[in-house]
Amino acid sequence: MDIQHMFPMFSPMTGFAVIAAYALFIFAITSWYSRGYNKDKESFLVANRKIGWLQGSMGAGAAWIQAPGLFVAAQQAYTNGLTGLFYFSLGNFFTLMIFAFGVNYFRNKYPDGYTLSQFLGTRLGKVVQFIILAQITIGTIQQVTFSLFAGSKSVEFLTGLSPLITSVFLVGIALVYTLRGGIKATFITDMVKIGVIWVGMAIIAVTVFGTTGLEPVWAGLGGVSGNGTVLWGNSFALGVFLGFGVPTVVGHFMGPWTDHAFYENALSQKKNTIIPAFILAPFYWLPLPIIGGALGFLAAGMHVGVTGPNTQFINIIMMATVVGPWLALMYLAVVFSGLVSLIDTILMTSATISSNDFHDTAKANNPMRWGFVAMFILAAIGIAMANIPGLDIGTFFMFGKAIGLSLAGNYVIALMARNFITKYGFYAGAFVGICIGSPIYVYGLLFGGGPVVMAIGTGVQVIGSALANGVVSYLTAPKQSQAVVA
Repeated sequence: MDIQHMFPMFSPMTGFAVIAAYALFIFAITSWYSRGYNKDKESFLVANRKIGWLQGSMGAGAAWIQAPGLFVAAQQAYTNGLTGLFYFSLGNFFTLMIFAFGVNYFRNKYPDGYTLSQFLGTRLGKVVQFIILAQITIGTIQQVTFSLFAGSKSVEFLTGLSPLITSVFLVGIALVYTLRGGIKATFITDMVKIGVIWVGMAIIAVTVFGTTGLEPVWAGLGGVSGNGTVLWGNSFALGVFLGFGVPTVVGHFMGPWTDHAFYENALSQKKNTIIPAFILAPFYWLPLPIIGGALGFLAAGMHVGVTGPNTQFINIIMMATVVGPWLALMYLAVVFSGLVSLIDTILMTSATISSNDFHDTAKANNPMRWGFVAMFILAAIGIAMANIPGLDIGTFFMFGKAIGLSLAGNYVIALMARNFITKYGFYAGAFVGICIGSPIYVYGLLFGGGPVVMAIGTGVQVIGSALANGVVSYLTAPKQSQAVVA
């Protein structure tokens, strides 16, 4: 298949048209439903804490549908078969259900708060607060870069429109309505995102598999190599398990604990709505691995020859070749809607930590201004990072997991074992996760260490850091002057 000459299928003006149509629609709907939510800190950052469980579930579900979900499911099914798709999906589905109980405790213990860093910092000290802030800041940069990269490259792939121009429009649209409607506007776009994804994936399933039938899908269950039909028992499955499965599954299970968007979601909801909202949330994600994975299997079963970076767009390639360019263009609208919705949530995270932690540390007197400035700064950084030449979506996805896992174990213990953990234990756990576990993992990922080294690094990040936290907390408990209290 000559991918080089197949794309772009449309002119740059078509890309502009899709962007403009979405922008006009989302400006209209957010202006109507989030009017008046930027008048003060309480309304802007937490929607007056009046979000119901259904809207809250869509907010959590939409925040969980990140850029990898739109592309990596199909890529893994194509390259690694059932093996890769299983490991991508396992943690994705069950994570928020487990996290529901932890974030519900957080919401009940911190009913009038705004950030996780402040919640733990007031109990474990300013250094712990700074460590958490650093992780949240790095995470938001990684997420906004990933989202802008995926969106701009998709538009370029289909229309030839410059990624720089597209990334500016992506973040610009999100900035306009978020500045006007705060987190309430993000809940509105989350509902739009869920609806667009479900309708779009249904159309894709009917048109693509109605054309090809399901036989090529069954034929491609092993991926392009044919070896990915089992979870265990051969060297291929073992390599996928260690190199992709372990860090991905563990990363998913630990992900919400280190992603401040989910704490913001909980703080914006009414009390006693958190658990049902977060248990329902992952069901909104299901069409992506089911239909996206089937597209990857279809490509493998039809022996489509795609290699290198183009595998990350295997789903779009199959839509365009099997049905026609119009379907790929429709999916572009799905991608654009999904990523703009995610970007607005990330921007709100930057506004929240800036208008609280940084603003209070500086003893300033205008939290809203601090939040607005932080959003513009993050937008500029994201645009610059997303347009770095040679950036690969798969590697960036795995590198993001390395960042998130470094402190995940510490967050879980600090929240759930509140009477036990000391600030010295948190220091020790952070050191092991950041300075020992992450370098091991990154060495395995980028410098030839391989899957075994990556799995060891993940183990040190999560288990090693948690053990260090627990042991040092036990030894230093009598000296802890600011122990976490119930």
